[in-house]
Amino acid sequence: LVDDDDGDIPDDDGDGAGACSDCDDADPANFPGAAEACDGQDNDCDGLVDGDDPDVPDSDADGSDDCEDCDDGNPDVYPGAPEHCAGLANDCDGLVDGDDDDVVDADGDGYHACEDCNDADPTVHESADEVCNGLDDDCDGVVDNEPIDGIEVWPDDDCDGYGDGAAPELLCDVPDGYVENGDDCDDSDARVNPDAQEICDGADGDCDGTADNDCSYPIEIAAPSYEAVEGPDAPGACAMMGEITGAPDPHHLSNLPTYMNILDGVESGLQSTTNENFALLDYSNRSGAAYEGSPGNFDPTNPWPVLSPTGSMGGSRFRGFINLQCGDPLNVTVGLTGNDALALYIEGDPVVGVNWDDGQWKKFRYVTFPGPGLYAFEVQWSTNFTFTIDPAELIWADGFLAGYDNLDTMCNFGSCTYDNGVPIPDFEVYGGDMLVAASDGGSTACVQCAEDLDCAQGEVCNLAGICE
Repeated sequence: LVDDDDGDIPDDDGDGAGACSDCDDADPANFPGAAEACDGQDNDCDGLVDGDDPDVPDSDADGSDDCEDCDDGNPDVYPGAPEHCAGLANDCDGLVDGDDDDVVDADGDGYHACEDCNDADPTVHESADEVCNGLDDDCDGVVDNEPIDGIEVWPDDDCDGYGDGAAPELLCDVPDGYVENGDDCDDSDARVNPDAQEICDGADGDCDGTADNDCSYPIEIAAPSYEAVEGPDAPGACAMMGEITGAPDPHHLSNLPTYMNILDGVESGLQSTTNENFALLDYSNRSGAAYEGSPGNFDPTNPWPVLSPTGSMGGSRFRGFINLQCGDPLNVTVGLTGNDALALYIEGDPVVGVNWDDGQWKKFRYVTFPGPGLYAFEVQWSTNFTFTIDPAELIWADGFLAGYDNLDTMCNFGSCTYDNGVPIPDFEVYGGDMLVAASDGGSTACVQCAEDLDCAQGEVCNLAGICE
């Protein structure tokens, strides 16, 4: 037996190939038929080493065998592969992403795929101008920000129609909360802007550079009870009206607490009561030639309640919230109209009182609200139900009307000017969306209360004193 045909030929590396056929009988990895590996050796003993041997595998089938492929587990990585922004040296040159000059620029805009947020659009790259087109043209991660063809706008944080001059922006439209001017000198207070009236508070209310020039001293209203309500489901407020026997003189303001105590049952004398829901605080019912020259609005808006027909004094209490929304005036001239005694409270503080015994028919006060919100109010009223002609109105006008800060004199039937010659302007009756009974603008049963126990199960007594 000759050579490998003879079983006595040694196999020093124990790989199954005898010394005659094994090209490296000292390495068990090398023998005829062995798998060719990239190790600098002729593993299969065919005289070819590594990449020169067509027997070297291509594990990821990308056309480059394992010896020349820097990652033969990824078909996107091989010598000559297009370089992409994938955190890999796709072309096996050792350079990754933007560090490799071979990165593709698919849209030919001069910016390769690693620095171009949209390499399919040549108008989009990191040096492009942002325009109003719904795209992130300059690749900063924000669409249509500061576009060169935009509108210059300013944030209007206090909802007064004037923007913060220190914070201009270019936007494609004017979104909610922005305006096209920057003329506000204090964008945190809606009572401060170029059209505002000065309040005597040491600040420049009208942004003219001078504080407290031609200023007024309004009543400062406390913070609102709740947030403002947009589009309330049930606008209006609530009244408790009662017929009272043996009551004191209804014409005098000092007797109003007694009338309220009788309505609440704290003092005796209540004949009958009714709860009313009303859209406007206007219980006028004047008629006849004798009243044609009377002051005020005096439209019979709300019908009189059905009470007992005995004819006597009456007491009423109107409760709810004044609903000031974003953009509503915060400086207001408030007035009460009444033939008898009336008093207005806002957030528990007295604002206006009408005293018929002193010849008063209307009373006005300047008030200033700190911002939008729901402000609990109460109007107290004593009247004479025998005649059913006595008015009760809560009226208001935007801003501080000159000469109406404290008018205590009566507007006579024959002339609707006061002694100082100030004409009576057109006031509006508080109502519509300006009044709500519930803190969410929803409906209530118009039951007045002092605490939750006064309300039905599942209801609470809100800060205006109404069950909701």
